[in-house]
Amino acid sequence: MKIRSLAIVIICAMASGCANIGIDNSALSSRFAQQAMNVVPVASYYDVGREQHYPLSSEANMYVAGEDDQLVAQFIAALEHHFQYVSAVDEGRAVPAHTGFVLNVKAMDGERNQSVDSESGAVQDAQRFRVTVSDIDRGQVFDSVTIKLKRQSLWLNDSTELRDHAFKDAAAKLAGDS
Repeated sequence: MKIRSLAIVIICAMASGCANIGIDNSALSSRFAQQAMNVVPVASYYDVGREQHYPLSSEANMYVAGEDDQLVAQFIAALEHHFQYVSAVDEGRAVPAHTGFVLNVKAMDGERNQSVDSESGAVQDAQRFRVTVSDIDRGQVFDSVTIKLKRQSLWLNDSTELRDHAFKDAAAKLAGDS
């Protein structure tokens, strides 16, 4: 049995044991989940790929656009860890006349497909996102980042948390920090 699988079994047994004996296990379950994340990295639940491999300047102006305000806000929060100036712009509207980059984040609903979990063999939905990077001065797309959430994490409450981890990884790739 793999170490990771063994760790999952032990943690689940410990968590269910606490529930069976009537201990308030909310803090304990949270601690077990955090320890499990150290065994099974969150990054194993998503893929982030980038076409270009050179970093964008942390001092450049970043403008984030997209149809989904929640995705835009979540990606802005991830970018703020790496870039000094990040703000939202309405998709399709002119951006300020500054130099910098427009990052258009989009859920690829049409490309939502199923993947097979390598450990369990279960078929699961894979949610995909694409971030295109345009240079304001040139007005053309020159780079893109593709994000694929492979499966729901056992340790995270919902796909929003998993997407947050993936967006932070994508922001780090754009900044050259990963």
